[in-house]
Amino acid sequence: MSAAVALVLGRAVFVTSPKPKPKPKPKPKPYPNPDPNPKPNPNPNPDPNQVLGRAVFVSLIDERDLALARSIRAACLQPCVRQAEAGGAEAGGAATGGAVVAVIGMAHLAGVREALGRPDI
Repeated sequence: MSAAVALVLGRAVFVTSPKPKPKPKPKPKPYPNPDPNPKPNPNPNPDPNQVLGRAVFVSLIDERDLALARSIRAACLQPCVRQAEAGGAEAGGAATGGAVVAVIGMAHLAGVREALGRPDI
């Protein structure tokens, strides 16, 4: 007997078959993982303009990091002049603690952190 079953009820014939097996859902493709062993650069001689551009960019970022670190340190070391003038100084003569907030872009964060850790800046 085949997989289909025929039921005869009066004059009508109903043919039923087993339900087809559902197709398995395809697994989603995972995001490609970066290759742990990247292939060497096929061009061992990079474009001189790219090298020069990278060097200029890095030197500009480094100089800006130092300027930002100097201004942050100066703001931290500056006495609270306005607060002291307004009579907000405590009995010991020192102004109450304040905060210096510096909003720095991601490109400068590591360089400014490093520069603030050095005593010569």
